[in-house]
Amino acid sequence: MSFDYNAIRDKKQSGGTQWAAYSDLFMVLAFIFLLMYMVASLRAGMVSVTAHANVEETKLQIERYESIKNQYLEEANNQEHNTYQDILNHISLLENEASENKERLTKEITETRIRETSLNNYQKMLVTMMNANVIAKSNASRKITAEKIRSKELLEEVNRQKTELFLLADRLALEKDEISSLKNTRSKEKQHLKKQHRDLKIKSKEYKVSIALLEDALKSEISEKTALKSDHEQLTSKLQRELQKSKGRLVEGQEKLVLLENQLRNEEFEMNSLRNTHSREKRNLREESRGLADRYHDSQQNLATLESKLLQEAYEMDALKEVHADEASNLKVKFYALKERHDKSMSNLASLEDKLLKEANENSDLEYAYAADTRNLRREIQNLQEKDSDNLERLSSLENNLARKEAEKSDLKASYADASKAMNAKLKRLKGKHAENQKELASLYDKNRDKLAKLNSDLDKVNKDLLDTENILNKTKGDLADRSLDLAKALAMEDRRKDIAKRIKDFFNDNGIVADVNGNTGDVYLDFGDNYFETDSHQLKPGMKQTVRKAIPIYAQSLFGSAMLSPLISSVEIIGFASPTYAGKPIDPTILSEKNRIAVNYNLDLSYRRARAIFEYVFDTNIMKFKYQEKMVHLINVAGRSFFSAEVDPKDTGNLSIDQFCGQYDCLKSQRVIIKFGLSDKGLI
Repeated sequence: MSFDYNAIRDKKQSGGTQWAAYSDLFMVLAFIFLLMYMVASLRAGMVSVTAHANVEETKLQIERYESIKNQYLEEANNQEHNTYQDILNHISLLENEASENKERLTKEITETRIRETSLNNYQKMLVTMMNANVIAKSNASRKITAEKIRSKELLEEVNRQKTELFLLADRLALEKDEISSLKNTRSKEKQHLKKQHRDLKIKSKEYKVSIALLEDALKSEISEKTALKSDHEQLTSKLQRELQKSKGRLVEGQEKLVLLENQLRNEEFEMNSLRNTHSREKRNLREESRGLADRYHDSQQNLATLESKLLQEAYEMDALKEVHADEASNLKVKFYALKERHDKSMSNLASLEDKLLKEANENSDLEYAYAADTRNLRREIQNLQEKDSDNLERLSSLENNLARKEAEKSDLKASYADASKAMNAKLKRLKGKHAENQKELASLYDKNRDKLAKLNSDLDKVNKDLLDTENILNKTKGDLADRSLDLAKALAMEDRRKDIAKRIKDFFNDNGIVADVNGNTGDVYLDFGDNYFETDSHQLKPGMKQTVRKAIPIYAQSLFGSAMLSPLISSVEIIGFASPTYAGKPIDPTILSEKNRIAVNYNLDLSYRRARAIFEYVFDTNIMKFKYQEKMVHLINVAGRSFFSAEVDPKDTGNLSIDQFCGQYDCLKSQRVIIKFGLSDKGLI
């Protein structure tokens, strides 16, 4: 159920008589139902007292009749005995009438109790409704008051914003006049700036002409530098070629020198005189070779020095440096190769000694050839030294020319940089002044435009806040109504469940059935006394069957015997359980190992079979017939819970025997059966 808060808010201004009338009406209804309850209670008490008095009086009459009957029978004849028998038959008829009257009175008492329970429930429902109405009224009034205050504040804010808007409009008109005057000033400054711009253009053209002249001069210098570079490269390549030729001749001379040294060593074996001469010549040649190697080393150092100088030049000379480095490395490799071949030739002297013995007759020719070759080698070495000195002089002159050109180039660059820097600085100052003027005009225009835009956005924001607040208020009303309805349903459902639980408990107590009934949920734990299931069995014992025959009909009567509560019943569930044991040993319910899984599956099937055994017994019409049996069977669910609900200390499962374990945890009670019902709000009013 829900309340029309809009209607309540509209009627609140009429004096608040609406809620006062509702309160009086509820009070009168509560008093009437209380009076009806008291009348019904008194009537039931009077009927009970009257019935008890009648029973007592009947007992006394029966006792008197028994004493008179016994005395009379001792003195009576056969005819009187027959008459007495007829009287007994009439008395049996009276007993049947009395039993019918008793049943009728019992039925009336039961109906009276049901009416009493219904009145109590209805009274609770009325009290709950009154409390809910009072709470909803107070909450709604507080929220409506808060919303009114908020709306009033928003209206005041809107009025204030409107006033500020008017003031800002006046200021905007004044600022428009200022802007017009600023525009005139700006036009004048613009004309002045245009004049300055024209002057700058003329000067810029002059600067461009001077820059073009400087660039031409720079290009001519670059072309000269390029020509010098190409000359230097050509000279370097020519020197490299001559150096290669010299190196080739040096290699040939060294090879010839090696051959001559071998021949001298062979001749020393046979002729001691020639050997001494050859050894001296050999030392001389070695000294000359070392001198030539030293001069070659000096030439290499000069080349390295030249390479270090070339490394300090501009990036255009990088390729030349790499070529020089490669050539130097190649010369070193060739020198080491020649040295290695020389060492190998020295090692082969022993093998050539036999051949020199056969050539003893040719020694004179060899000496002449040796002298001629020595002279030729010395002339070639001298020529190489002269060419090397010429090359060094040409390289030094080229380096001086290159340094002079580089100095001239740096001077031209410095002068060009100074002129460009001065021109750029002047142009930058003029551009900065022009930008400042433009920025000042733009700031004046943007300042007023931003104020107007801010006012418009503030007004839109206030209107949007008002609309959002109204939407939130409507949504809050709807949510409050939905929550009130849900709360009312939940409270009503909880009250109905408690009412049914109390009804079940009262019915069981009235009929002498021992069972544990949960007052909140209505779950029924059947108490079989000492007649629980046997271990590993689902067969019902006679004592269990007797308990089921007594409990189930009363349970069905308590669920379906009330026209108000019966539509709420959605299901009836029979749940079986098993003790946490398997194969004569305790089992830890918290562990799901391979071994425990077998025990879980077995006890799950066993608990289901136990619940199903009760189901089959209850709904076997050859064994049991009771009221609402057919209605109840359509709502039945059967389930097994194994031993998952058992609360067992895991340490006890491994430390206790089966007897100790069952003595501590009562394995028979673990085999209990629960009957529970489910509710649905479909039948809730």
